[in-house]
Order: sequence, then C-alpha cells, then structure tokens
Amino acid sequence: MKKFILGVLLILAPVIIYEIILTVLASFGITDTSTIKVIVAAVYSLISVLLIVIFYENISSLKNRFLTVLLDILTGSAIFFLVHPSWVPVFYLLISLFVLFYWHKRQKGA
Repeated sequence: MKKFILGVLLILAPVIIYEIILTVLASFGITDTSTIKVIVAAVYSLISVLLIVIFYENISSLKNRFLTVLLDILTGSAIFFLVHPSWVPVFYLLISLFVLFYWHKRQKGA
C-alpha cells in the first residue's frame, strides 16, 4: 500500500504543487512573470529531488526501481502538461529525468 501511495503522490504532485505555488504567489501579490518563473524553477528542482529519492529508495525490488519511477515521472508529466500546457511541465520532466538518471547511476555504482 505504501508503494501505491508514493506512486500516486509522484504522479499527482507536480499539478497539485503548481496550483499551490500559483495561489500562494497570488496571495502575496506577486504578478511579475519573471519572478514566478524563478520561484517555480527553484521549487520544482527541490521537489523533483525529494520525490524521486524518497520513491526510488522505497521500492523493494532493485530490478524494477528505475522503470517504475520512470513511468511515474512520465505519467505525471503528461498529466501536468494536459492540465497546464506551458514550459513548467517540460522543465519538471527534464529535471526529474536528470535526477532519476543521476540517482540510479549513483545507486548502481554503490
């Protein structure tokens, strides 16, 4: 059950967190798009690292870790792109793939 919840979290987190970021920035009165882009990029870099590392480490099967996380990232990015077709889902996908490949290579070498 824990793996299922983490998988759903990895898939839905990008959309939910993006909505929260936009709401929080709007409540602070930040409407400058360049400021929003920098904040979103920083937050998604951090979130991508945290989610992927937590999810990757909680999969018991060593053989399926990479593929499972990869499919969850791709599914989450596709849903995110359908909801918000802009540069943010593409950025999230690229950062997530970079983190996944780095973490997989690091764990494989250890």
